Amino acid sequence: MLKFYLTTILFILCLVLFYTLSLLPFMKLFLLVLSCVIYIGILIWSSSYIGSKFYVNSINKCNNSLNHIAITFDDGPDSDNTYKILELLEKYNSKATFFIIGAKADKNTELMRAINNHGHTIGNHSYNHLNRFPLQLPKHIIAEIIKTNKVIKEITNKENIYFRPPFGVTNPLIAIAIRNMGLRVIGWSIRSFDTMGEDTHVVVNRIKKKVRVGDIILLHENSKNILEILNNLLEYLESVNIKSVSIEELLLKDKC
Repeated sequence: MLKFYLTTILFILCLVLFYTLSLLPFMKLFLLVLSCVIYIGILIWSSSYIGSKFYVNSINKCNNSLNHIAITFDDGPDSDNTYKILELLEKYNSKATFFIIGAKADKNTELMRAINNHGHTIGNHSYNHLNRFPLQLPKHIIAEIIKTNKVIKEITNKENIYFRPPFGVTNPLIAIAIRNMGLRVIGWSIRSFDTMGEDTHVVVNRIKKKVRVGDIILLHENSKNILEILNNLLEYLESVNIKSVSIEELLLKDKC
């Protein structure tokens, strides 16, 4: 939140300065309006881009010398794709991290057990993944996180510490909610846009052009072509000697 506080203080100082300057009225008004527009623009951009670390100190990439990256999946578990995703990961001897929606997990406990039994990491992606999640009061955000963590613990028998906010949106409400929860917020360095309905090769090529060791890749369990995308991606990573590991392993062995 330090960046947010400093930006807000600077914004207020600019308003005071422009208001007190001896300028023509229209020029003073122009500068005041311009300051407001820039400030609001910064807040909106920072909320939508988790990599800005404007509100929360998210982990988006690791700087390491090991040939590791982390593939992450949002919005599961998915009754159509999860088992097949696990088979592909096993085929290429790879691990991943699954940021699950608590309400889906409650209805698909066998899928959750399968993810855990295959040695993958399970993280929290809220309980309901509501569009209004970022606009809820901190107490409601906390309640969703706690409820989902309870589901995860029932499956893994471990306290979960990994959280990815829905849509990757962060703001002061979310920052306040997670401040004392001991969570590590996980973002990404490569967004695949796999839910946009694009051709598989377009999505995979987008990732291939960007991927470097230490990257965290965002995929979705429920995207239309996820199985083909994942197979092509894992095949490519194997060819360039890059290994996908869980977030847990990436953070343990590498500098993030």
